[in-house]
Amino acid sequence: MKVITAIGKDFDSLCDRLSKEIIKEFSPDVIIGVATGGRYVAEEIGKKINVPLVIIKRQRNSTKKKSKFRMASFLPFLPRPINDLLRIAEIKFNERKFRKSGRILSVGAVAHISGDLEHLRKGKRILIVDDAVDSGGTFIDCINFLQPYLSSDSVVKTAALNVTFDEPAFIPDFYLYKGYLIRYPWASDVRRKG
Repeated sequence: MKVITAIGKDFDSLCDRLSKEIIKEFSPDVIIGVATGGRYVAEEIGKKINVPLVIIKRQRNSTKKKSKFRMASFLPFLPRPINDLLRIAEIKFNERKFRKSGRILSVGAVAHISGDLEHLRKGKRILIVDDAVDSGGTFIDCINFLQPYLSSDSVVKTAALNVTFDEPAFIPDFYLYKGYLIRYPWASDVRRKG
């Protein structure tokens, strides 16, 4: 497994590549960004595809645990190769746990953050965007959350920059990398200027 760093123009370039892949096959009426990371990806894609943007959030239990242990305070100061190894170890551990559990997905609470959900009723082609897919549980929970807002003839497609697990429960319709980890600008191991 390889770790790619996508900060600044590299991140913009990945979002541009993904938007071009989407536009080849799908013309969304509404873009749904899954915060945190998916929001930034959706906003970048939204610059290319000028349609309404809605932001939702799904909180994973593992994210809450990471915050609880305050790992983010020291990760930016570790050498990048060490952080790469930690990222790979975390993904491999989580994927092994996922397979051992019989591919049971952890449930996460989904909430509406911003944008008008009524756009979903008016638009027929919905694009849900996240930054990365591990098990696929986020997309499943988000699609379930959005169902009451969709019309019976809505077409929902999904997009992410990367898929990390070998066999997730859900694979997005559009993605750039499989089996790669990407370090995004908002990652806990990125040193902030300030």
